Amino acid sequence: MGDELATSGNEGRFTLAEIDDKKRREIIKSLASGTGIVKTAEDCGVSHHTVEAVRDRELDANPRFANAYYQSRMGAKLLNIASKGMDMIDKKMEQIPAGMLGVTVGIAIDKFLALSGQPGVIHEVRHSVSLGDAGGPGSGKVIDV
Repeated sequence: MGDELATSGNEGRFTLAEIDDKKRREIIKSLASGTGIVKTAEDCGVSHHTVEAVRDRELDANPRFANAYYQSRMGAKLLNIASKGMDMIDKKMEQIPAGMLGVTVGIAIDKFLALSGQPGVIHEVRHSVSLGDAGGPGSGKVIDV
């Protein structure tokens, strides 16, 4: 028993140098569809280090993969950012100036509705300016640009 070596459980798994094109394409397809690194490693029978190495190599070499990979992960990343941002706003609510509180809460509500798939509200602001007020023809005003 003392002569036995401890094993990592990764016997039969690939290293980046050993994977073939078929396995590499399988990893790329999985990552591009939004599957995470650990799940991709399990599904493809490779280590997560191999998946990370394939991902990093492909992000540099393959713009189509990079675009698909980032798009597939964007929703989760934005939700994480929104969650952390809302936690910060919640902690500092008492410090937000009253004039900004309505805007802050309104934006938060709009983003919540958008993330939950509910219809949001479109806010439109229009400003009317006459040609005379804007220094148009006949106004006698000169506008420095």
